[in-house]
Amino acid sequence: MSQTVVEKKSLLILTPVFNDWESLRMLLEEFDGILHQNGLTASVLAVDDSSTVSAGEAGFAPENFKAIDEVSILELTRNMGHQRAIALGFSYIHFNIECDAIVVIDGDGEDDPADVLRLIKRCGETEFTKMVFARRAERSEGNAFKFFYVLYKLLYRILTGNEIRVGNFSIVPYELLPRLVCVSEIWNHYSV
Repeated sequence: MSQTVVEKKSLLILTPVFNDWESLRMLLEEFDGILHQNGLTASVLAVDDSSTVSAGEAGFAPENFKAIDEVSILELTRNMGHQRAIALGFSYIHFNIECDAIVVIDGDGEDDPADVLRLIKRCGETEFTKMVFARRAERSEGNAFKFFYVLYKLLYRILTGNEIRVGNFSIVPYELLPRLVCVSEIWNHYSV
């Protein structure tokens, strides 16, 4: 990846988490390696969706990163659900953190952190003026989940006339955040 695409861009990784601190640790270690190999740095905001096991109780102590400058945890006082945790993270960032772009990724291991380079590059091609979503190739959950997800996508298409083609893995230029946090639909579904 060309360093000039993201030169002087400050990145913030936004990820919701509910109890799965070990997966978050593994995700951040992988991100750290990818960022370091490509001469990039980032900060992290993990939105704790009112986990029943705190980060401290789980032994989550992010340290010794080479490319991740800081890991902050926004602790919600009640469980809001995955999508609302992301929406609250956006709002918190808008009012409290300066950056050039926000990378949104679920901590479930379904998305490949290595693809962040492609997201950054594509966003750079738009001069950081457009949101870019990754397209998830295939889900790895069990058959029951896959069946109901296909059913959900079909119902969504019938009711809206649109297809669901992406998940949450995306990059959002900070300049678009003021408009994004005012979109009420992201409380229920952050996607395009």
